[in-house]
Amino acid sequence: MHEVDKCAHVWYKGVTVSSGATSDVAFDTTGFGRLNVLIHAYCSAATQTATFLALNLVESDTATVATSMSAIVAFTGAASTSTSAGFVWPVIGDATDANSIVEFQVDLSKRKKYMGITVTPSLAAVVIEQHVILSEPKISCDTEALKNATDLKLNANAAVYKLVQG
Repeated sequence: MHEVDKCAHVWYKGVTVSSGATSDVAFDTTGFGRLNVLIHAYCSAATQTATFLALNLVESDTATVATSMSAIVAFTGAASTSTSAGFVWPVIGDATDANSIVEFQVDLSKRKKYMGITVTPSLAAVVIEQHVILSEPKISCDTEALKNATDLKLNANAAVYKLVQG
């Protein structure tokens, strides 16, 4: 089996988040060396645009709720970069055209056990979907224990799939 084929996928289904409200998800990264997060956002109504008030990748060794975790500056979005923000977030378009996708690529060797994402839109309600890919397992995914589905999510509203190929 190729190393690239060994990974776990967690899909957080699309939820509509009101302007000023926060959507948060959290997950356990134990046993993995790499994290990719794709955040897809679009306005729930046609002809609307929005922006982010907050878009952060957060972490903790003890907290399992994203809103209780600490933000990672390099993965904290803002209207402009600064000492507390590592990237400029995109404008969120409507459902018919200018969808926004933000991708975080993280080396987990220097990160804490629990990771999360917090997203707060501004100006309009936004649909948020997230796809988390945990890869480079520290333990072979060929073991019987890891071939069985494992609940990697910490939120009840996630669809979780652990894919082992090979």
